[in-house]
Formats: sequence, C-alpha cells, structure tokens
Amino acid sequence: MPFFQELEIIRNDVNSRNTNGRFNSSDNGRTTGNSPYNVNTLQFPLDIGAADKGHYLMFNVNAQQKTQFSTEFTGENPTIVKNMELLQNRRGGSTNLINENLTKFAGEAISSVAAPATKVITKLTPGISDEFGTQLTNGVKAFGTQLGNVKSSEFLRTIKRTTDTVVLYMPDKITYSNAQNYGEIALGGEVKSLAGFSAAATAAEKDATNLATFVGFLGAEVSPVSNKELNALATAVTQVVKNPMLEVMYKGVSLRKFNFSFSLWPRSEQEAIEVQKIIELLRFHQAPEIKQNTGGFFLIPPSEFDISFMYNGKTNPNMDAISTCVLTNVSVDYTPKGFHAFESIGSIDTPEIGKTGMPVGINLSLSFMETQIITKEYYRNDSGTQSINQRR
Repeated sequence: MPFFQELEIIRNDVNSRNTNGRFNSSDNGRTTGNSPYNVNTLQFPLDIGAADKGHYLMFNVNAQQKTQFSTEFTGENPTIVKNMELLQNRRGGSTNLINENLTKFAGEAISSVAAPATKVITKLTPGISDEFGTQLTNGVKAFGTQLGNVKSSEFLRTIKRTTDTVVLYMPDKITYSNAQNYGEIALGGEVKSLAGFSAAATAAEKDATNLATFVGFLGAEVSPVSNKELNALATAVTQVVKNPMLEVMYKGVSLRKFNFSFSLWPRSEQEAIEVQKIIELLRFHQAPEIKQNTGGFFLIPPSEFDISFMYNGKTNPNMDAISTCVLTNVSVDYTPKGFHAFESIGSIDTPEIGKTGMPVGINLSLSFMETQIITKEYYRNDSGTQSINQRR
C-alpha cells in the first residue's frame, strides 16, 4: 500500500477542520470569506493550526512593484514600510526624504552628462539629435519627478504586499541573534600619539634610561629604513615594546539572519501537490526577473517576505517580531533520510505531480536576512518605559 494511503486514515478529518482544506485565520482580518489572503494561500500540513495549540509560521510575500508577472496586490503595506512610518513619526522629519534641492541636483547632474552625449551622437549620426535630445530631456524630467515623490518611509523600498502567502508549521529550532560590529583601531606608539610623545620626552629629560628608550623608538618611527628591523633592535636594547594604544570603535549594526528548517512528509496526494506548490512559490519569489527590452542587461530584484509567528489565528506577542526579510537561500533535500524513496500511485510507468515519482519526504530549509536594522526605538520609547513594540 502506498505511503499516502496508509496515512489517509490519520488525516480523514482535514476538511472538517478547515474550510475546504484551506487555511483559516482571524489575524488582521485574514479570515475565510472576503479576505484577499484566501486567494493564494499555500499551507503544510493541510490541517495547520489544528494541532500543537495552533502554533505556525506565516510568510507573506511582498513583490516588486515593477514586476512583469501577473500579481495580485493587497492594500496592506509591508512591515518595513509600517515600521519606517512609525519611526519617522517618533523622530520627526520631512515626509519627502528627497527634497527639491536634491531633485534639482540630480537633474543637473544627469543633464551635464546628457549634453555631451547628444553632441557626440549628432556628429556620428546626423538627423537623430533632435529626437534623442527630446527623449533624454523628458527622461531626466521624469526621473526628477520620481525623486521628488519618494517618501522616507518608502526609501529604497519598491515592494507591495501580495496575496501570495505560505503557512508552515512551527519549526523545532528558532534562534535570534542581535549582533553589533566593533573593531580595533591602533592609535600608535609614543611618536604617533602627541600626548604619548610629550610624556615620553618629559620622562627622558629626567632619566637616562627613559632617554635611551625614547631615542630608540623615535629612530624606529621616523627612519626611512624598514621599521621592522629598527623596532626589533630597539626592543632588544631597551627590553620594552611599544604600547599599541588600541581603542575599540563601534562600526555599526549587523542585520539579523534567520534559518528555518521544515520536514515535509505529505500524507496524501493533495498534500503532496501542496508541497510542490509551496516549493515552487518560494523559488519563484526568491528569484529575480529580466527587465523587458533591456537585452538582458538589467534585472528586477526578487520579492521580499514578512514573517509572523502565529498562535491560534493571532500574532504571538511572546515572540520578537521580525521586519521584512529577503530570502537569501532556498535549500531542498529530496533524500531527507539519506536514501531516495518515491511514491508509486496510479500509473506506475508515468510520473505525475503528487503521484508516481513524488519523493516520500522533503526537507526544506529557508535562510532569511532582515532588511531593517534594530535600534533602541523598537524596545523602549523615549520616556524609558517598555515599548509597545511597534513592529508587531
């Protein structure tokens, strides 16, 4: 008996727990009925939320606004856009990040390049200069207009929330890591530091030993000869080494990274097809697309994702919220137990999606990187009390 049929008894109540076997959630209005999230929601297992007290992960897809593929957008903003709007309200600032001056500067900079280019083309190909110049001028004006309309909350964010949603069970391992970048900076020895030079000179004036040490290091620092040998000689004579005067400097914040692993063992033909659709959807949105009419030289970036930890149909406030992420890697292992095993259902001679040739189990690993740095504003408000965590 095929593996699917053996487990069919276990899941004989799938449809009774879900509306037509589909995801049912009350979070943010995402309920069955008129919600746009019912249109393209894929889930595993099909009875997600019926077990484990309703814990699961929701991945909402944010596609590029200029995508050339048929995409159904919703009216909801991506998480990072909401966060930047809240942060802007808290810290103040203009609605338009790129003001008229910058717009004017950009236009002038492009025009300065366009004018010589037009002259060159005029000499090479007489008769097209007028058309070329007009198109270039209109392009510069359009670019300037676009710059002027950019909002700080949407700066460099060219994504919109879509109806494509993936719902998966809660993985066994969930790890957060908030890292900051620091680096060592050597300020130098006695000669490179003015304060150190002054102190060494004063000490040398009072004591002959200090004088010898000071002279040795001074020669090693200012000599045009290799400092490596002179420093070694100075150390051998004085029996001391230079203080590197290291300081730790803050360099910036690291973007958080998240890795989720799922073991997908379909229990029916329907779940097998759902698994294939989930993998295809994730791979599709993780990939870029070629911009039309560019000869293949330009790409439209991949989609981005909003990740939510759900409990019984609502966002779980006990889990630190994650801002919008990019999907950096999709890893699919068709031999999760170290050997291949495939289903044989229906016609055993013809492979078919979800039937014959379907792997019995698949391990899916997803690697995400958050696109927003996490600052103090997301944990405390200005008065020092606990924040309501606006990122949720």
